[in-house]
Amino acid sequence: MNAARGLPAIFVASGGALAAARFGADLHERATGCLSKAVTPLEFSGMRVRSGTAVLMLSASGRHPDAWMAARVAVANGYDTAALLTFRRASDLPEPLTRINLDVISLPSIPGREGFLATSSMLALATVLARAYLPVSTGLPEMLDLLKQRLEIVLGPKCVALVGPGHASAGFDLETRMCELGISQVQVTDYRNFAHGRHSGFNRNLKSTSVVAFIAEPFRDLAATVFRNRAQEGRKVRGWGGKRRCLPVSFVMQHGIENHEEFAHAGGER
Repeated sequence: MNAARGLPAIFVASGGALAAARFGADLHERATGCLSKAVTPLEFSGMRVRSGTAVLMLSASGRHPDAWMAARVAVANGYDTAALLTFRRASDLPEPLTRINLDVISLPSIPGREGFLATSSMLALATVLARAYLPVSTGLPEMLDLLKQRLEIVLGPKCVALVGPGHASAGFDLETRMCELGISQVQVTDYRNFAHGRHSGFNRNLKSTSVVAFIAEPFRDLAATVFRNRAQEGRKVRGWGGKRRCLPVSFVMQHGIENHEEFAHAGGER
């Protein structure tokens, strides 16, 4: 990780881990001032950026062929730094990865057996990235405050996830989980981009569309304006807030989501 600090970085992942990759890219830019990007393995295979760039691949088990493809591309294209972040030891990785000269960062295995959504792996990856990039003096909470509550969150068949700078990873995590479960089709966009035409289509689908907004202090007034306008249209607005840092895990999945119309917003600095 230290070797990548002075370089632009590409974070590569698939499925649920892509949100962690986006989180890592945001942290890398904030901590180093260097450009960073999160991509899928297929997108990575078509990139032509090589020299002076670091690559970090995220894969819980390394079993998926997409992880193998990304590793082969990283080594073949000669990136300055290429590493795999995984919950497996290097010696336990699938044979296609052991044949590649790749740096492996092995994390402690997740206790117990994960379910289909693998939210524990997602949270663990995000925590490790936060520890790697945030100052040592920055403490992380032992428990995310909102996980201590039982939240009665309901979403319609369509959903808009509104994010600000640094929140896109949380929005993409929500989109992934809702899509995987078939609960809601989520579109992720930022507050300002929402006003560039998307609000028009939103107004045509009011009865079937919910909004989940990720809010931080610098953008709280902007978010309030969005919700105030929606409330004037007769939509129900409900929210909860918090001031602690929040890792990009779709904590709403811990409490269950039903298909009904409603607005909800989530607070947190990150």
